[in-house]
Amino acid sequence: RKHRGVGETLLVVEDELSLHLLLERMLKKMGYNFFVTAKAEEAIEMVSLKKISPDLLITDMIMPTMSGKDLAENINAIKPEIKVLYMSGYTDEAIMRQGALEKDAFFIQKPFRSHDLAEKIQEVLSYAP
Repeated sequence: RKHRGVGETLLVVEDELSLHLLLERMLKKMGYNFFVTAKAEEAIEMVSLKKISPDLLITDMIMPTMSGKDLAENINAIKPEIKVLYMSGYTDEAIMRQGALEKDAFFIQKPFRSHDLAEKIQEVLSYAP
């Protein structure tokens, strides 16, 4: 079955332009409201200035100015109920070994197919601790 957005807003932070554009295409097809930025600082500013109120942050783990984990902590301080999906070209085991991710963090490994991303987004959005 197709996973479709029902009005949720996603904030995507990805510094690699080719993936940035690919994610925009994927999310548009899935029907989500979304904002994609290459800069962690811009993402924080968008949320802190209440320009957007995302339900889900999808962030690359390793970016030039700030780690995905630090970005998530910054946004979580402004919007505690936000859910987070991390993505990386590294395996989640490698990232956990570096202490960059908690065991229960949601993670998707790059490269991924649109279907896998759609499934993972639904899993994260429907998660209730």
